[in-house]
Amino acid sequence: MTDETICKIVKMDIGNDTTSKAIMPDIYFTIKNNEIHVFARSWKAATVNLQTMTPEKYKVKTVTLLGSDKRIKWKQNVRGLLIKMPSRLVQAAPVYVFKITL
Repeated sequence: MTDETICKIVKMDIGNDTTSKAIMPDIYFTIKNNEIHVFARSWKAATVNLQTMTPEKYKVKTVTLLGSDKRIKWKQNVRGLLIKMPSRLVQAAPVYVFKITL
């Protein structure tokens, strides 16, 4: 097989890629002991509203954004935990990870 043939095969495979190119924001959680890590993937909104984190279920003490020294504004009420995204975030980062201490 020549280099030209390999190049044509690769181009053909790329052209037939039917993988969705849409990027949808989503949230994942991990919990261990008194820490919850919230992974906000492809997040563009100004706030993250975690409706399941009401004061009846979780008593939040602190919220920090990993990799940032900025203070995170947040409030918790019967509607859940509302986290305000800090301004001037690096938009190239596809995932923001919040550490929530209970």
